[in-house]
Amino acid sequence: MNQQNSLALSVGVLAGLSVWVTDVLSIPTWLVFLAWLTFFFCGLGRDGLRLQFASNMWGVVVGIGALSILNAVNGPLIVAVIVVAIAAFLIAQSQRLELLSQGPGSFVGFAMIAAAVQTTGLPITDWTLDGPAYVAVLAVVLGSLFGVASEQVARVLSGSIRDSQDEATV
Repeated sequence: MNQQNSLALSVGVLAGLSVWVTDVLSIPTWLVFLAWLTFFFCGLGRDGLRLQFASNMWGVVVGIGALSILNAVNGPLIVAVIVVAIAAFLIAQSQRLELLSQGPGSFVGFAMIAAAVQTTGLPITDWTLDGPAYVAVLAVVLGSLFGVASEQVARVLSGSIRDSQDEATV
């Protein structure tokens, strides 16, 4: 099977599986998809995983900080404007670090924590296993796992697993 078809089959089957997994874990499937797509954006493989995980988690951390400040201050709109502007500046500047060089992944992580607050209906300060931080972090982890799994299954289906093993021994 060619690589395009094997990847499409792999992603399709695993996407269906992810719906079941996220239902069992009570987290939105689309949050997992956001982390999963970041894995592909970051280039696959170990480097892609490292960049995806670091950038998504950095965005989640920055988002938790920004949303915690907004929760504590509960001020007018201008406060939100300033806090979000500072958070976006911080994410953009963090791209200077090699590990965080995939800025879009960090913005995705920020969006994931904001979405987790909205979908759970719980405040950012809720640190329970139902809370938004747990939901966002679990989504990043699952997206990472599904990204790696889809790549590896596609390699097996396309027969390119032998090529990658040969490269690893060189």
